Amino acid sequence: MVNGIECFYDEKQSTEYTVAKLNITYCDTFGKKCFLKPYNGNGKFGLHSPKHSSRGWLFSLVDNNVNGCKEFNVKVDRTPWIALIERGVCNFEEKIKNAYKHNATAVIIYDHKDSSDAITMSHSSADYIVAVSITKTLGEDLARALVNRTKAVFIEIAVGKSLTDSKWRVNPTSVLFVSVSFIVLMVISLAWLVFYYVQRFRYVHARDKTEKRLTSAAKKAITKLPTRTVNKKTEDDETDNCAVCLDGYKASDVVRILPCQHEFHKLCIDPWLVEHRTCPMCKLNILKELGVASDESRTHDVEVGTSELQEEDHQTAADNPGVVMNEIEPSVSERRPSSDTSESSSVSGSGRVLHVSAEVNWEREDQSSSTSNLVEHPNLRA
Repeated sequence: MVNGIECFYDEKQSTEYTVAKLNITYCDTFGKKCFLKPYNGNGKFGLHSPKHSSRGWLFSLVDNNVNGCKEFNVKVDRTPWIALIERGVCNFEEKIKNAYKHNATAVIIYDHKDSSDAITMSHSSADYIVAVSITKTLGEDLARALVNRTKAVFIEIAVGKSLTDSKWRVNPTSVLFVSVSFIVLMVISLAWLVFYYVQRFRYVHARDKTEKRLTSAAKKAITKLPTRTVNKKTEDDETDNCAVCLDGYKASDVVRILPCQHEFHKLCIDPWLVEHRTCPMCKLNILKELGVASDESRTHDVEVGTSELQEEDHQTAADNPGVVMNEIEPSVSERRPSSDTSESSSVSGSGRVLHVSAEVNWEREDQSSSTSNLVEHPNLRA
């Protein structure tokens, strides 16, 4: 921890100063009644001030020159005298030189800012007389006591012990390095966030666009699938139930026949096909079965520039492959073999449970479709 601080700060800046002990005596204007007021704090000798004791009557400057930056116009009727000056406006050298010109024995400069400790003054070109700094609180108390000359203040300045004032000096190079590093980090983070959300937006937009095209293609394909109406004569012969709603087929029910020869209620299967485009039982893709060719160039455009898919996005992409409808052929020349029909008839009517898997194995689907012997369905016309 200490090493980290030393890296940020250049070095400790040590300043030696000498304590100035103040004995303050308040008297009436005639000097007959005086009392010593105890003061717990101490002042500091200036760095270039003579380090010896001094004493004298305290006089403050008038309002228009409380800073002592102009020639003094104060009337001094007692000697030796000490000038009380407020810090600010000009440097310490000018204040001390003006006091020296008016034969002041010493100068006491009080701070114009609140502080618990007196400042350490530097005045290399003005080392003629004793110069002491005190806090703002003590300086204002002394100034109020001298207002209207109602009281006289006598001060004795004694030399105290020498102390060291240590302060850390900030290393400008370290501050610059930390600032630049922070700005670079913020810029990189902002650029990464912008890039991420732009890529995410492009992916979502492309996925929605593909989904809309597939939905439109599925609706057109559904209109090409044959239907039949169950009548009273064939009602008793119906042994299967609808795998979606699990209800049996009744007279006047409209049944949709898929290319795999599986039958479902039209009202049940149409919404399913619009969303999934596959048979709920055998996972047959109706778009592929109807001979819809995939546009690989557009699929490539959809995939380019998209961000890495999460697990749910992989499942969505599997359910919605990037195919584009060029046209819907008005006739269907190939159908699934009768083995699929026997497969559907083997499922019991009332106890059938519809299990729809969220994953589609296209490789198995293509292999199954390529090895099967296709026959023409009697209800479809070329």
